This record gives sequence, structure tokens and C-alpha cells, in this order.
Amino acid sequence: MTSAFPGLLPFRVELALVSLFLLTLINLRGVRESASIFALPTYVFIFSMLAMIGIGLWRMFMGLPPVEAVASLPSAVIAPTSVFLILRAFASGCSAMTGTEAMADGVAAFKEPQAKNAVVTLLWMAVILSTLFLGMA
Repeated sequence: MTSAFPGLLPFRVELALVSLFLLTLINLRGVRESASIFALPTYVFIFSMLAMIGIGLWRMFMGLPPVEAVASLPSAVIAPTSVFLILRAFASGCSAMTGTEAMADGVAAFKEPQAKNAVVTLLWMAVILSTLFLGMA
């Protein structure tokens, strides 16, 4: 949030604490209720990524030039940061796996038939993940 609104930078700790407090309150409502609250930001993320991929494909098929990079960094700066980028990718993958595990642990919150609905949800998760991964590659 502070990158979008630099004036809030001095309040980043307070903003983090308020965010944690709100997440805690939402999660205390229960699995079903918190899932319905967190669905909107998830859908916004998925649709914005699909829009980005769609615009990129449209530009490619229309023969438009790719968007130019704003700035390029010298290789002396890029090489040391590569390790951190790989570690960040690993951490993101671990987060995705944690989300999958959390979904699997929450099968009891699914509507009947629970097993069938859990399988369908996992398949949708795999399709969305694959689409976003391949679209951004």
C-alpha cells in the first residue's frame, strides 16, 4: 500500500498491524464466512491477470510492438539479485502449496457431496494456476 501511496510510508508498521487485526477478525468468523469474504480479492486478482494475458495476446496477434521496458539495469546489479529472485519464486510456490493444503484440510466446509466438490475445486485451481503460469511465461 505504501508503494501506491508514499505518504503512508511512515505508518507502515501501523498499517501492517491493522491489516493483521482485520485478517484475524475475518478468520474468526469461520471457514465458510471467511472464504466468502476473501473470494472477491481472489477473483479480482485472477481476472486482472487473465486480462493482462489477453491484452498481451491481442497485441501479439495484431502485430503491435511489445511494450518497452522502462529502464534496464546493468548486469552487475542483476546477477546478485538472481539468487533472491529464485528464492522468492520458491517462496511463492510454497505459498501456493500451502493454499492447496489449506483447501484440502477444509473439505469438511464444502457442501455435499464434499469429496466431489473438493475434486472439482482442486481441478479448477490447477487449471487457473497452469493458465496464469503459462500466460506469464
